[in-house]
Amino acid sequence: EVHLGGYASVRFRNLAGQSSRLDLRDLSLFVDRDLTPRARLFGEFELGEALVWRPGGPTTRSAEFDLERLYWEYDLAPTMRLRLGKFLTPVGYWNQVHADPLVWTVSRPLATGISFARHASGASLEVGTDVPGGALDALLFLDDSLALDPDRSELTLEGAALHPLFNSFQHGAGLHMRYESEDDRWQLGLSFASYHMRGLRERKHLAGLDLQYRTSSLELSSEFDYRASQGHHEADEWGGYVQAVRRVCRGWHLIGRYEYFRMAAPAHRVRLGILGLARRLVRHQVVKFEYRQGADNAHVAPDGWLASYAILF
Repeated sequence: EVHLGGYASVRFRNLAGQSSRLDLRDLSLFVDRDLTPRARLFGEFELGEALVWRPGGPTTRSAEFDLERLYWEYDLAPTMRLRLGKFLTPVGYWNQVHADPLVWTVSRPLATGISFARHASGASLEVGTDVPGGALDALLFLDDSLALDPDRSELTLEGAALHPLFNSFQHGAGLHMRYESEDDRWQLGLSFASYHMRGLRERKHLAGLDLQYRTSSLELSSEFDYRASQGHHEADEWGGYVQAVRRVCRGWHLIGRYEYFRMAAPAHRVRLGILGLARRLVRHQVVKFEYRQGADNAHVAPDGWLASYAILF
């Protein structure tokens, strides 16, 4: 049996020092096939910036096809799952639910995917168990992207003026643990990883913390990562964000976020403040508006307005 799904998003941005643009940012197709009662195959195929409207007119020159995910999954036991292939790197919370219809803001926090590669290629093992007051999941992954996915190399940031950064593991390993309370209000995650990245000389060690608290009208979330270099010749990199989402009226939500990120290369201490509105519509649709302003952020996340409409199907 084959299941099809996906998502699409249209984004508008008007950022300092740049021409306004409207683009079909993401067009992703999910293909999920059950092979046996315990085994399945999953793929995510994405066409990015398929059509861009600028003051000079529409263009398709920025269109790019990407194989986001492709893996084989097998249930070793009811609470134990093996995965082989290419998957989202299990570091933090945001990177694993990054699709536009599933997150509250148009822009992505810097700390959720600069210090580590957003994708891993190799194997992962997930184990879950009940603990007092909730459930605990542990996910161990091993990566060998240099051999399995050598072409994945660049990181794109929303409106960034700097040259694309390398964002690919060569090889590495990591562990992500998540506790979720029985009433679904609290989630606490811990991440640990050690890896080589393309374009960097020294081996990196990363530790991360993410936290979420939800009620019927309020959501608080935060994520923090610290990346150190084994030889201490390349600068450490660290940062995080705090975000609050409050339901105000008729399905509208008010979002506020503060970010701090100390980039190693190029050297920047970026501070960002984001104020946004979002409304979730019927049938997994969401419309978002966002204003972003910061300090030392012009090259990575320039000031300005962003908006998007996204649908999950």
